Amino acid sequence: MARIRDYRAGDAAKVRAQAAQQAEAAEAAAGFERLAAAYSLVEDGTGGEAVLAVFGYRIDDETPDGAECFAFVGGDAGRGLLAAVRFLKHKTAAEAARLNVRRITMTVKADFAAGARLARLLGFRPAARLADFFNGETYQLFERIEDYGNRIGGYHGGA
Repeated sequence: MARIRDYRAGDAAKVRAQAAQQAEAAEAAAGFERLAAAYSLVEDGTGGEAVLAVFGYRIDDETPDGAECFAFVGGDAGRGLLAAVRFLKHKTAAEAARLNVRRITMTVKADFAAGARLARLLGFRPAARLADFFNGETYQLFERIEDYGNRIGGYHGGA
């Protein structure tokens, strides 16, 4: 049975990347070691613990009240993704409050339908297309706006 736990050093390198994330796998693994908060979707098996996916957050240095959300999901994570989505929908709001941020962004390769679906399930909405964003590839920028109870026009994110 899959479960969520706090991220441990090296977890991202253990994720078996989906084909759509192969080109960014090494950089993603290195980046997870520097995040403000991160979590791992794991499953215990006969060979020990398997890391199925990792998720994390960091302050966006270019946006005073912003943070970035990262997800690196293995091709074998399907059986645990429902639990991860439930956990992360609420955790994203909690991390935004803890990090004192209002806008959280997430980038997904433009042709990666599963990544876009995950972003939407987590409460993110498409915000912009980013041409030549990484390795010459176009990405979709998603955003989630936390309103902390202030309902002043526009999309209000939340879980």
